[in-house]
Amino acid sequence: MTAIPRHALHVALLSLALVAACANTSTSVPSAATQALAPTGKLRVGLYPGTPTSIIGEPASADAKGVGFDLGRELARRAGIPYEPVVFPNNAEVFAAAKAGSVDVVFTNATPARMKDLDFSPTVLQVEQGYLVPQSSAIRDLEEIDRS
Repeated sequence: MTAIPRHALHVALLSLALVAACANTSTSVPSAATQALAPTGKLRVGLYPGTPTSIIGEPASADAKGVGFDLGRELARRAGIPYEPVVFPNNAEVFAAAKAGSVDVVFTNATPARMKDLDFSPTVLQVEQGYLVPQSSAIRDLEEIDRS
């Protein structure tokens, strides 16, 4: 989910519209919307390394990729503003930066605790998680994973 500072609810709606409008190739965004989305004049996207939903690789590298990295870059391109990926060591620090207004947009999951400080758009990525175990494993269903 996309999370942004609470004071910028309209930015979340604009972000979702820009990302979702894949058929629209226009890069023109009204200046008021651009100012609301990126008050510093560049889109600062909070990311954390090592996960395909955020960023893999160095941000300055041509090999950098990830859902959050790519969506942020495309959002900035469509808004006609510079893109600044801001990488933190972990998701907790991304959240803290979003809460403090040090980044403009983050792509993270919505939790009740985070919803107290951030506004979330509708889901833009749904990830199903599971476990792989050897065929010989005694684990046969999810309830057996956390047994003592």
